[in-house]
Amino acid sequence: MNNNHVARELALKVLYAWEIREKDDIDCILKTFKDREEPVEQVYNYSKFLATKVIEIISIIDDLLQKQTENWEIKRLSSMDRNILRLSTAELMFSKEIPYKVVIDESLELAKKFSTEKSAKFVNGVIDSIYRNLKEDEL
Repeated sequence: MNNNHVARELALKVLYAWEIREKDDIDCILKTFKDREEPVEQVYNYSKFLATKVIEIISIIDDLLQKQTENWEIKRLSSMDRNILRLSTAELMFSKEIPYKVVIDESLELAKKFSTEKSAKFVNGVIDSIYRNLKEDEL
């Protein structure tokens, strides 16, 4: 497992905890995971970057997601699926050096590990649509 994969898993756990704890202080949650999991510095830094970016622009990300999930209210998705989608969207927006296919593959792996096979297919479709919309906006 490479460091970015481990960082994505950690960022997902942080976002899930942040949402469950009713928007508790992100630095406190990060510190808890850092103390417990003792990640290498690169993993910690990238997970902090991703989780922080999601939280900074969560309303923008949720609006993008809502447009791609017309038949589903974003609030009705499972917390894990919602946060996988948020995390992947932030990575597409802010980590442009990461190839799109890597972001898709990683989001599928996260969905399979932390949610369901059915969720993985759903996540794949939504992230693919988000990517296409972001590309169109760049043109």
